[in-house]
Amino acid sequence: MYEFITFLGDAFVIILIFATLSLSVNLQYGSSGIFNFGVVAFFMIGAYTSSFLALTGIPFLLALAVAVILSGLAGLLISLPALNLRGDFLSLATFMFAEIIRLLVLNVPSLGGAVGIARVPSAFPSIKVYSNLVAANIALSLVVFLVFCVVYSAMMSSPYGRVLKCIRENEVLAESLGKNTFRYKAQVFVIGSIMAGTAGAVYSQYLGFAGTELFTYSVTFTVYIMSIIGGSTTRLGALLGSFIYLSIQDLLRIAKNWITIPVDPNNLAFILFGFATMLILYYRPEGIIREKLRQVRVTNGNLGA
Repeated sequence: MYEFITFLGDAFVIILIFATLSLSVNLQYGSSGIFNFGVVAFFMIGAYTSSFLALTGIPFLLALAVAVILSGLAGLLISLPALNLRGDFLSLATFMFAEIIRLLVLNVPSLGGAVGIARVPSAFPSIKVYSNLVAANIALSLVVFLVFCVVYSAMMSSPYGRVLKCIRENEVLAESLGKNTFRYKAQVFVIGSIMAGTAGAVYSQYLGFAGTELFTYSVTFTVYIMSIIGGSTTRLGALLGSFIYLSIQDLLRIAKNWITIPVDPNNLAFILFGFATMLILYYRPEGIIREKLRQVRVTNGNLGA
């Protein structure tokens, strides 16, 4: 019973971390129409930055702050040239950026190279009991997710968020209304990068490891699947998508101990959710949890919510 509860706690930590990562996709793709296929790059930057600094003896919170800053700066730097592109070209540019970052890290000896960074100090070095450590990480990952949920909600419920939705639906219309769409998209790109970097920092300290094999392009596609299934325009959609994907993936791993599965559980989950994503995009493109649209009424020629 004790081991089962610990297993559930461990799964919940990973779900919350990926829910934060999925929320960054919801902000960029779902609410702003930015196809950032390099989200894993910022996830990796946050993880490696905090891990490297933690090994030098820097406290986790300070290492996290530096990781957040570097993730945001990286998001700003890549957004300047990349956001001049649109559609498939933007997707390809951000995808290649992620691969370049991964290959650079892979070839830097001080970052562990192919071996990675092992024995990354925990955010809670004074906690020695594993179950208590899992509970502390649940609290940490939950706080991170809720903080970014508040940020997301504040952005999308304000006039700023309505501009983002206008950019998502019709960028030319937003520009015709005098909005600097490039500036808005760059800001969203930076905030989304900060979310991903924070998730990466929490992830690496929990695993005690940061290696390039954890940050391949498949992570980006997995997070997009989570976002699309749960609902790419809502906060709960990010959490639900992460919960569904990771829960089924864990169930497949457990099932492999009892029944014969001809395919690796990770690959099988990817295949199943690939088909599920295509079906959802066709029949319910908003995802399981849909965006609540505000009704607008016209009174004496004036718009009112």
